[in-house]
Amino acid sequence: MLVSDSDLGLQRGERIAKASSATVAFLGLAKGATGLLTGSISLLAQAVDSFTDLFASMTVYIGVKFARRKPTDRFPYGYYRAETFATLIVAAITLLSGVGIAWEAIMQLLLPSPSTSPFVAMFVAAVSIPFLYVLARYNKRVGDEANSQAIAGQGRNFRIDMYSSAFVFIGVLFSYLGAPWVEGSIALAISALILKTGVELGKGSILALMDATLNAGQIAGLKAEAESVPGVIGVHGVRVRRSGPMCFGEMHIEVNEGVTVDKAHAITEEIERRLKATCKQLEAMTIHVEPRRKEKVRVAVLTNDDEGLDSTTTPHFGSASHVVIVETDKGEIKGWAVKANPGKDLTKKRGITTADFLKSEGVDVILAGGIGEGPFHVLRDGLVEVYDLPGDRGVRKALEDYLDGKLEKVLTPKET
Repeated sequence: MLVSDSDLGLQRGERIAKASSATVAFLGLAKGATGLLTGSISLLAQAVDSFTDLFASMTVYIGVKFARRKPTDRFPYGYYRAETFATLIVAAITLLSGVGIAWEAIMQLLLPSPSTSPFVAMFVAAVSIPFLYVLARYNKRVGDEANSQAIAGQGRNFRIDMYSSAFVFIGVLFSYLGAPWVEGSIALAISALILKTGVELGKGSILALMDATLNAGQIAGLKAEAESVPGVIGVHGVRVRRSGPMCFGEMHIEVNEGVTVDKAHAITEEIERRLKATCKQLEAMTIHVEPRRKEKVRVAVLTNDDEGLDSTTTPHFGSASHVVIVETDKGEIKGWAVKANPGKDLTKKRGITTADFLKSEGVDVILAGGIGEGPFHVLRDGLVEVYDLPGDRGVRKALEDYLDGKLEKVLTPKET
């Protein structure tokens, strides 16, 4: 069974959450015991922070595990938002931890008390730094790969803890040297960093729960990608919302009036393929197709001579000597040009050569008395509409009949 990239990322997220929980529990116990024995307020503050990180890691594990569940009838969009709820809980825990540490730091500044065994406290702080470095780096990498706010947020927490341990080392050293207020100041700085992280995590998760869209640059990129798909003449109403590590979106596209259902379906599939290649976290994009008649239309008329708008039409598609290409804007003729038909003198594939030539000229509509199966499918696949032009008549009259809606669209090949 194939496993999606997002599911692989969440699997790794589960594993890192387990490893983080075990490591944080060990560090928290070591720091707490040492802080109590030595009287180091900054080490005790870090112990409290470690135990809140432990609870956060367990919350992330539960959230990611729920997010990996497959969609059901009741939850057709999956359980991805469980990861967002986990992030919100982690943010709340982080903020509470920051407030608690700030309180202890203020007490240390008001009533400073030096550590009784500074070298033990410094040793524990120093040993914890490499562990926290590995946790921070790995959580950040896995969180970015899985597009998981909760896992990446844990990475930021561990990075702050790493810096905090270094500051604790410095603070205890200064306390030993007779400046206990330095340790309290460092603990207060640590609490400020923790509070900042909590606010950032909370803001991101609340925006996701409120269905906030992606930033303007990402939306513009998705819109431009959709507009680059052949057959799309307009894109609007692009909306994308986050759901845990994934995104769901919708957009409206405009195609030429008369495009077949099969062709419209192929266009939407190509758009979704390109969008998912551009935005890896995009789980699904609902695309609404709207028909639109172009204001500026290039109309081609097959003729037997080179007399411009006074040329005579021909019912023979591939063997026509010339093609009159007319520029129209809002139903009015704005200009025209006569071009030789490159397929007229061929013994084989005259019609297909003519059809390819008209596609290369950017023609939107062809007025023809008859068209074979090969050329018809070439033009239809190129989103070129064909209108039936029975009998011989002048190009000017043929254009008037088309613009007045008197000609019927050709839906199947029609041999003359």
